Amino acid sequence: MRPAMPNFLKETSLRTQLLALFCTALLLHLCIPLTFWFVDIPHEELWAALATLVFCAIVMTVALILVSRVAKSINDITKLALNFGKNPDCQQTKMDESGAAEVRQAAQAFNSMRRQIQNLMHERDDMYTALAHDMRTPLSRIQINSELIADEQLRGNIQSNIHEISNLLEKGMALTKSGLSAETPLLLDLP
Repeated sequence: MRPAMPNFLKETSLRTQLLALFCTALLLHLCIPLTFWFVDIPHEELWAALATLVFCAIVMTVALILVSRVAKSINDITKLALNFGKNPDCQQTKMDESGAAEVRQAAQAFNSMRRQIQNLMHERDDMYTALAHDMRTPLSRIQINSELIADEQLRGNIQSNIHEISNLLEKGMALTKSGLSAETPLLLDLP
């Protein structure tokens, strides 16, 4: 679980956060020599170097924390996008819309895109289901009328075509239900 971030860090962009960190670092770096002006400490150069090292370590740690949060959010978006690409119909967890402004905008855009794609896929499936259902009635009529044809070869051709269309409709229905092709994969020798 992530530690809670102060509100000003949640609302600002990463660029603003890093700029504020840099300005704070610059101000503190200028203040360190002033402390030696007022305080008489032996080996001022040693203390100044040590204070600078400690200060740089603190600044680098804060910068690494900020950048690692952004990198983690980008990594989360990448994982969700890859999982969504493999199975767009699955109900994934929603991308967390917190962090720097850029990360929030990217997460909001990803969540919106995912919803839109899923809505389009459901509309496509509903449309195909309705179309397949509506095509079955004329196919049944053609099937019944083909039984009245006296020519065996013509009747066989018509019934073969009806059977092929019915198979295509069944495969399409299986595709819309599973999200995957109902056909068995075949190995092809391309050369």
